Amino acid sequence: MVSTEELDLIPPTDPSLNQPAEEVKADEIASPDVQGLIGRMVALAMGKGYSKQDSRQMVGLAAPQIGCRKRIIIVDVAADGSLKVQSLRVFINPRITRRTSKTVPGREGCWSCGNICGNVERAQSITLEALDHNGKPIKLELTDFTARIAQHEIDHLDGIRFPDRIPEGHPEKLHWVKPKEFEAYREQWRTWPHLCSRQQWLDMKSNGLLDKAVDIAIKD
Repeated sequence: MVSTEELDLIPPTDPSLNQPAEEVKADEIASPDVQGLIGRMVALAMGKGYSKQDSRQMVGLAAPQIGCRKRIIIVDVAADGSLKVQSLRVFINPRITRRTSKTVPGREGCWSCGNICGNVERAQSITLEALDHNGKPIKLELTDFTARIAQHEIDHLDGIRFPDRIPEGHPEKLHWVKPKEFEAYREQWRTWPHLCSRQQWLDMKSNGLLDKAVDIAIKD
């Protein structure tokens, strides 16, 4: 287990983000390691971004994003995309046991994808089952934005990030957004003009070439 005293987001280029996480055993949940990890995750997820330019509010977090490959996520179950007061809940070993066939497009960004954002199709409603921070079973019906968050975070547990969910035949759905542009992106994501090529994403994901991706995006 990673030391819980120094947990922070690992760089988007870290290859561990592409690897699946391990289930938390029942007898581990009450341990100081797991409880400390949960506490640090909640503390990290609270509030807005890390700079005055970056206005994003963290609506979800997965343990692999801080370098700990455990199947634990946090979801802001009050989130609707409008930066309202958070209501963070912990889900251990989460599973989606039902999802609607109806999908809806929506904007997504992620601190583990740098400045890359996108228009991603997700199931509109899901049933989420998991254990809470005390090891008790949880079953929630989530719809729209909160369903999107849960699907996004569970993908992290499987080594998947949202650009992987955008089909190769839709390059217009993968975007480059600078921190100072996030406010505008919330309104203009459907027609955002600054595109990120799939190769830029693959360079960052597979080769750790974040600097190359940034250079190309700036030139474009």
